[in-house]
Amino acid sequence: MPNVRVCQFVFENATFSIPGMRACQFVLEIGTAAIPPSVSCNNPPNGEVNVAYTHALIGSGGLAPYTYAIIAPQLPPGLTLGASTGIISGIPTIAGTYTFTVQITDSNLNSSTVTCTIVILPQPVRITFRGIKRVKCAEGEGDTEVSEVPELPSVDRAV
Repeated sequence: MPNVRVCQFVFENATFSIPGMRACQFVLEIGTAAIPPSVSCNNPPNGEVNVAYTHALIGSGGLAPYTYAIIAPQLPPGLTLGASTGIISGIPTIAGTYTFTVQITDSNLNSSTVTCTIVILPQPVRITFRGIKRVKCAEGEGDTEVSEVPELPSVDRAV
């Protein structure tokens, strides 16, 4: 194990006396193991198709620097993982719910994994109203008079 250190101490005590002779030896081994690395998904926010996305995974424990990798199955299309930074970024291209496994490896080659999920929402539908005219009606005793008023400004709304 590359991340474990064992210290060995040998104690000897030899006592010789008459009529008997006594010798004593014992070995004390103390082992220490470093905390293995771990990675947190850090609550990835939802993304949106064709909108820039950035999110940082959090690495801890072990011995830095770390490397990050997606080991199964994959990030949402259009996103990549920075191997040395743990930052997921890019412009997602397909809506859906994506579950994937991230592996963190420390400089002693110890590793661990975590499963994360990112939801990519579809791009909202935009409806634009242009050139809408208002009409004003005036009621009289016989005929109804219709007169045009100025055009309304264009309106762009997401639904």
